[in-house]
Amino acid sequence: MSQHGWTGRQTGTARIYTVTRLLLTVPIAGKAIITAKNRSAQISIFDVPTGICFFGTPHRGAKSAKWGELGNNLSNAVRLGQGGGRNSSELRFFCNTVSDIHSDFVLVSRDFEIISFIENVGCRGIGLVVEHESAKMDIPNEIVKLLDASHTDLCKFVSSSDDNWVTVTTYIHNMASNLVNRSFQGPSISSSFFRSGEYSLGDPKGHIETETSLQQNESTADTNTSGVREVENDIPFFLSHHFSNRPDNILEQMSECFQQEQDSRLFGLYGHIGVGKTQIALKFMMDNRKSFPVQFWVHADTKDKIDISYESIAKELGIGVIATSPKQTAVAVRKWLETNHHWLIVFDNVEDLSLVTSFWPRHFSKTSYIIVTTRDHSIGSPGTFTATAEVKSFPVEAAAEYFWSRVSDTVADPNQKPLAKEVALKLDCIPLVMNHVAAYIKVRHMTLSEFLEEYDIDESIAVEQKISDPDKIPLDLIRHFRSGDGPKSPGQSHNNRLHQSINDLVFKSLLDQNKDPKNRSLRVHRMTQAAARQRWSSESRTLAFDNAVHCICREYPRQEQGGSMVALFSRCAMFTAHLRSILRYYQNHGDGLSPSKEFAEILAHCGWYFFERGETISALEVLLAAESICKKLLRRKSQTLGLIYNNLGAVFMLRRGKEKEGLGYTKLAIENRELSIPKDDPEIQQLGISYMNYANDIQLIEPFTQDEQDKAADYYHKALEICLNCPGGTARSQELVLSNMSYAYFRWGNLEAALGYVQRAVALHTDCAPDTSFMLYTLYYYGNIQWALGNREDGFRIHKQCLSRRQTLFGGNDHYTTGLSLYKTGSLAFVLGNLDYARHRLVEAEKTFAEYHDDPGLWPRALLKLGQVLMKIAQRDWNRNLEAEGKRTWAKGLQEAKRVSKNESFQGTSDEELDSLVRQVYR
Repeated sequence: MSQHGWTGRQTGTARIYTVTRLLLTVPIAGKAIITAKNRSAQISIFDVPTGICFFGTPHRGAKSAKWGELGNNLSNAVRLGQGGGRNSSELRFFCNTVSDIHSDFVLVSRDFEIISFIENVGCRGIGLVVEHESAKMDIPNEIVKLLDASHTDLCKFVSSSDDNWVTVTTYIHNMASNLVNRSFQGPSISSSFFRSGEYSLGDPKGHIETETSLQQNESTADTNTSGVREVENDIPFFLSHHFSNRPDNILEQMSECFQQEQDSRLFGLYGHIGVGKTQIALKFMMDNRKSFPVQFWVHADTKDKIDISYESIAKELGIGVIATSPKQTAVAVRKWLETNHHWLIVFDNVEDLSLVTSFWPRHFSKTSYIIVTTRDHSIGSPGTFTATAEVKSFPVEAAAEYFWSRVSDTVADPNQKPLAKEVALKLDCIPLVMNHVAAYIKVRHMTLSEFLEEYDIDESIAVEQKISDPDKIPLDLIRHFRSGDGPKSPGQSHNNRLHQSINDLVFKSLLDQNKDPKNRSLRVHRMTQAAARQRWSSESRTLAFDNAVHCICREYPRQEQGGSMVALFSRCAMFTAHLRSILRYYQNHGDGLSPSKEFAEILAHCGWYFFERGETISALEVLLAAESICKKLLRRKSQTLGLIYNNLGAVFMLRRGKEKEGLGYTKLAIENRELSIPKDDPEIQQLGISYMNYANDIQLIEPFTQDEQDKAADYYHKALEICLNCPGGTARSQELVLSNMSYAYFRWGNLEAALGYVQRAVALHTDCAPDTSFMLYTLYYYGNIQWALGNREDGFRIHKQCLSRRQTLFGGNDHYTTGLSLYKTGSLAFVLGNLDYARHRLVEAEKTFAEYHDDPGLWPRALLKLGQVLMKIAQRDWNRNLEAEGKRTWAKGLQEAKRVSKNESFQGTSDEELDSLVRQVYR
């Protein structure tokens, strides 16, 4: 059989057979399997789960293909297109045999897992040798995968980074995992790196395949995962092909821990840099896909990264909270974890344990688990974790064997083997460092003697305390990379050069590439980053920084005409961490680096993204940095400075007590935009937005006189004139200006004018869909105006509609504008006598404002109103306990109100007094 392309490999307790595409392979291989199935002598083949891979195999008979033509194509393809095909009798035999065997094989195929790899490129002068319909068996347990190769090249691969090689090995690896999991009758760990305290050589190169799948106790409730949908977020794709188990059997310890009856199952992996903590967690995850169909990975060294990981999890779960604050996303994910089963979550590279515990579910089922990797050795003490294990470097002899197994293909001289120990010692026996050095030796075709002579590694890299950080880099960023003045092959496009460069780095183990079409990205381990940066010249550093700035400026989303970025939140989240990383690098290594005006502009857009999410501290950080950069680059007024000042004005106006600073920034935005934007440029709409913002802001500065009111009205009308009559005006820009005018005239007591403006704004909502935070402010004003006009039922109905749409837009109650609607509907319901509805809404409002600090009066106002409602309900129901709760809530609110207002005589008995705690726009 091997003479005709049949190969077999046994993996643990499963077998995988590969059928290549040579002529007449199918009759021989298929007939052999059918015969084995029917003869007792070969029954051992079916004692274990078996997988079969077909490459370009013509499964089906005359119903699916012209077999005479197909046979000749196969023959010509095997002969490299030289003609001289089989004679007609051979072809007839081929046709009939394949057709018969296909029919017979289908009857026994349920015993196998099957992958059919299919050609998608025609041979020269022939076309597709095996057409797609013929190459599929069309049976339930068959996986069909197209390869970008011709029939003769289906099993040819340029390198380990070849797209087809990655596809084939990934599918076969998954098949192997599935087959092994099918074979388990109970917990099973095989082929440990060490056994009985001795090093096991395994195969001739010292590689040991480990299997650590966890078979859950059948008596445990809810262990059946057959109906659980497989979900995963951003699981790393860089599991080493040379993974080896640990001398202290850590994977086995993890399996034992997770099979114990514990109220919480938390396993901690701790140890120094590069010893393999992440690889162990990833290996355990990969080996236990059947037990944990839902798997999540959280990059946990900073809060920013945890937030991004949780947004990724929320998106994969489809729980609709991407367009909201990180806090709300974390709450939604945590609730999901608390109410679902069969999930495994890894918090990787934890720097601050107290930070990540706030993201953990408060309770979870016995079929769900958390793994933490950290350098913090303190987790080894009894406390939070069910169990922990220290991950150490390899023992010297084991490290030498491992390193030799990685280089022996290249270093052919067996006399070099004793030097592997010396190299391992120089590398501190750290697996990650040994792996990279092995790749370096193989690429350079060096002997170990030559490497030791050249060895000049900077020891600061090996002891750097923050190098374990495999950042995810979207390919959308890298595609903009500018290669500079390097050599270019004639006719080679930028994309081809980029693709080749990436493949070279992947092949050298310096880069890992995820080829999932939905999530194409790269990872560069921070150890590799640190090593590269250590050797940068000043010219290299400048080139790298310039390219990073260029790439992020090409991809980061932009705010359009001063509008909302809510619809772009998920895309902003993809790039914000990279943008802030570039900014931090510039702030720490700024000498000699020259950021562009465009970089400052992108920071301004990022600031608005943070502003809309309610993260004003982060917004100020990037906006003030943008202002600093722009001032260094520009000596005159500019659109970029106008954008930065406009967004800074918005942030400062949101912060209680900073209104005058905000007004100053808004005035600067107007000055820059008036001098830099021509009236026939669509960007003139930005000036209209600044006019409107100035009219809004001036009303928040006390005292607000009649002269200020007239000035505000003038600026509103200038803004509306630009929206209606200048290039670039849109329904959204008109809606925004009309909405703000309606609120201003409402505040000034001109209710009829206010109603006219707000109704014009609401009429534009169909053209402005989907909802933005600005549009829902319009609805909020509309409800206030109707209530003030005496149309109470209409006003209450509009406010309930506004609340519902805000909850939908922001995914719950945590956004401060949703809190405003909760308070408003609750307080209006109280007036209307709907006490129970009022209580529910005000309880939710109090929770929202308890952690919102930009307007500190919102929380005590909610407490005071809630206290009133609770005491009123207690009086209705004769409930003394509720009365006591109401009094406590009232007292707490009064104490906070006096602190915020700095007025010890504050009583809080009227709505006017309560509203005095907050700014006008929140009333």
